[in-house]
Amino acid sequence: MLELYVTETEKNTGKIVLSAGLAGTMQALGYCSTLYKPIQTGALEQKNGLLKSGDLEFMKYVDSYMETYSTYLFKSTSSPVIAAALEGVEIDFDLICKDYSMFYKNYDCILTDGTYGLSTPITRKFTETDLIKRMGLPVLLVAPAESASINNTIMSIQQAQNSGLNFRGTVLSTTEGMCEEESLTTRLIEEYTGTKICGIFNKLKDDVEFNPDDIIANIITDVDIQKIFDVGIEKLQNY
Repeated sequence: MLELYVTETEKNTGKIVLSAGLAGTMQALGYCSTLYKPIQTGALEQKNGLLKSGDLEFMKYVDSYMETYSTYLFKSTSSPVIAAALEGVEIDFDLICKDYSMFYKNYDCILTDGTYGLSTPITRKFTETDLIKRMGLPVLLVAPAESASINNTIMSIQQAQNSGLNFRGTVLSTTEGMCEEESLTTRLIEEYTGTKICGIFNKLKDDVEFNPDDIIANIITDVDIQKIFDVGIEKLQNY
């Protein structure tokens, strides 16, 4: 079983593009895969009044046949603990773990798409780091390639290292491809944290249409999938 929890250093890193892209890529490589969103803030209200996850809808654009799961859907775009409080709900880690266990055995690969970062409050007492530990999942960090975000990126990597998480690495997101400044930023992150950047992906612009095949191709060629899943994949040996 291949499992991975994907979180980010801050909002708007394009995390869901990577999470969905990884799930679609692993499915294309022959692994029966799924994407789980335990907590969705900013959920979309449908005509029937029910809420749906915009992030899981994006997954359907990447692979319309992919089965997806979620536990909590909140309309507010605030952090989970605030979004839940606004709706009179208290997030229960036991329920999240129970939901995960219900479909766990049905797949070869499960991607869990997290919230806004390791220190994000999930309940009044616990953060996303605590949730990752409770679920027992390895974690991948998504960070912007821009130099302005280097502080958040280094702090998040160090937090993952110091918290005893099974830290698989960092993937950087960009919209225009890597410029010289971003290449220097990458080297600084590696030098300050003693880790290697596992890849770079295009996080997509909001106003630009995309081809799902391009997302998968980007991940196969520019992201070290074998490292982040800690597994050898025969079909990738030539990349």
